[in-house]
Amino acid sequence: MKKVALLVFFVLCLASVIGGKLYWNHKIDRVKAASLAQSKQDSARLQGLSTDDSDQRSFEKKLAKLPESVKKAAEKANQKNGHVQIVMIGGKSEQELAAQLQQTFDNRFGESLFSVTVKTIDGLNSLNVMKKSADLLKPAQGSPDLVLYTPPIYADDRSVSTGDTQTVVRMIAEQLSKKYKHAAFFLNPPNYSSQLPYMNERIDELTDEADNQKISVVEYLSEWPKEAKRAAVVAADGHTMNKSGQKIWLDSITKQWGLK
Repeated sequence: MKKVALLVFFVLCLASVIGGKLYWNHKIDRVKAASLAQSKQDSARLQGLSTDDSDQRSFEKKLAKLPESVKKAAEKANQKNGHVQIVMIGGKSEQELAAQLQQTFDNRFGESLFSVTVKTIDGLNSLNVMKKSADLLKPAQGSPDLVLYTPPIYADDRSVSTGDTQTVVRMIAEQLSKKYKHAAFFLNPPNYSSQLPYMNERIDELTDEADNQKISVVEYLSEWPKEAKRAAVVAADGHTMNKSGQKIWLDSITKQWGLK
């Protein structure tokens, strides 16, 4: 009887030892698994943070050459799924230039960050434009972040003086600054004529005065062909941009604002 009791005791002890070992092995395995899972989560989180940082640096690099106020507007719009509102005010050429500029922004930043609105002033001279300027400065939605204004200098010929054309540019820039303090204003100079040298002098006076007034200028005229070669980049009227002229403008603004 004692032998049986001793045997039972031995079996129970052995079962207890084996059971305890199995329990602790299971517990250790669970701890290891939990630790491994946590390690993977931490690694994934850190990788996500690293990717976010990389994406942010890439985005900021793309913005680097844009006007400072436009950079801020783009950063804000990117955070809030909004739009940077660009308004182009000008004549016939602006319709096609705006479409090309929109495509350039879309290629650089995706299709939802920048929105280009065109305000056509065909048939108006600078004095007429000034009367309508409050409405012309408004985009389709919201408020403007950037306005590109091309004065109707060819419509001004023989009806509005060079000085008045310059004054309207300054007044529109001031109006924009007062009403939309964050917005940037750029003078987009009319392109040179292939037929009227005196108009080219007026355009140079216009850009020189903008520089004197510390008004930003779209810098593309330095790339415009000289003298007789100008006929190759304009229509029959001698000043409306054709496709070649539009390419010069777009390539220049793309370079100026780092949009490649």
